[in-house]
Amino acid sequence: KWAVEFLGVFECELYFYIVAGLAEGQPVEDFYLSDDLTDELLSDIYDGVRGALKTIHGKGVVHRDITASNVMFDVKTGKLTVIDFGESAAIGDPFDRSERTSYFLSPSALRGVYNEAGDFWSLGCMIYRLLNYEVPFTMENIIMGIDEDVIAEVIRTVDSVKWQQVLFDCWVTEQKKHHGESTRDTEEEMQHVQ
Repeated sequence: KWAVEFLGVFECELYFYIVAGLAEGQPVEDFYLSDDLTDELLSDIYDGVRGALKTIHGKGVVHRDITASNVMFDVKTGKLTVIDFGESAAIGDPFDRSERTSYFLSPSALRGVYNEAGDFWSLGCMIYRLLNYEVPFTMENIIMGIDEDVIAEVIRTVDSVKWQQVLFDCWVTEQKKHHGESTRDTEEEMQHVQ
């Protein structure tokens, strides 16, 4: 189970309150600069969030705020929980990027288009930050535009071929798939990155 249990909702004056079960564990952001973050643990986190996103998207919803502070992981049980659905929306709903500034927003989200690819882009940014202790794309990259050369340059800063492939999948393959582009040549493109 990847999400907290929904227990109910109530209204009080001008606000709605959502009541949810307790998310066990600690935020994944606690693993930044931690000696506890092993390759196996990072794989569990990545696989868990990827599986959660596929389930969320299968229900017609995009999360729109995948960050290490919105993913809880219990190292004792291996249970991963995605939290904070406050920014989530139905796939295809309008997205006003002016409401948020984030180093984790995909290039298409910066143009006002947010779909499933945006969540995978954010997952890649989260994984990169766990690996390299910094955000992958600078504000200059974001302002000037993130193209395939910038993505390749960032991916090359990761030592592990395994994690280079993961980032490529999040930042290139998923983007093409969810924007109606062919993914036939992605293996050849990945070789260009390495």
